[in-house]
Amino acid sequence: MRIVLRDTGIVDVDALIAKLVLVVDSYSNFVAQSEQQRESDRAARLLRHQQDQEYHEALEKDRERRRKEEEEKEEVRRLAEEKQRQHELEEKERHRELEEQKLREEMRAKKRQSLPPEPPTNETAITVALCLPDGSKLTRRFPTDTLMKTVFDFTESHELMTNERIDEKYKLVTRFPRQVFHPEEHGDTPLRELGRNCLLLVEVEHESDEDEDEDEDDDDNEEE
Repeated sequence: MRIVLRDTGIVDVDALIAKLVLVVDSYSNFVAQSEQQRESDRAARLLRHQQDQEYHEALEKDRERRRKEEEEKEEVRRLAEEKQRQHELEEKERHRELEEQKLREEMRAKKRQSLPPEPPTNETAITVALCLPDGSKLTRRFPTDTLMKTVFDFTESHELMTNERIDEKYKLVTRFPRQVFHPEEHGDTPLRELGRNCLLLVEVEHESDEDEDEDEDDDDNEEE
């Protein structure tokens, strides 16, 4: 509060009014300037508030932008690492397949080398015809003293068998009468027991096939 007029003693009313009018007139500019200053201060506070708000909004947007950039970089890095891992797995798988193929080729070569020479047509021999799973047929003549192990070696030396990886578990089967020969069980069986000419089907072993073979063996035992 500011004192703009001080008077003491007995004062005439008209004189007091005149003094008051003079004082009001003299301080009207001051009042106007004070009001203008208050409005200016209020506008300045509002401007600072708006500027602070805009600054915080811009700061938050910048943080969000940087967060998204970091997420995008992280996603790119993750995808690159995943691609690299996938490439390494594919390379390992390709290397493993090449190694397996090499081993199969070596196995086929050993099997072929172990086969006895095929008897000439003017000598007594046993002719074996193999029907492979793809429908193709292999025919070869064997000496009369050949064992089934040699026929198994001949079967496994064929490229289709090893490439298809079915040489690990298969069986040779005659049609009439049906007889089943497994590599691990019938290698010492003389081939001549099948006759001079024999047709053998190459069948892939499955668990259901093993169960059927066991059932057939049980039936044969019951009949005996």
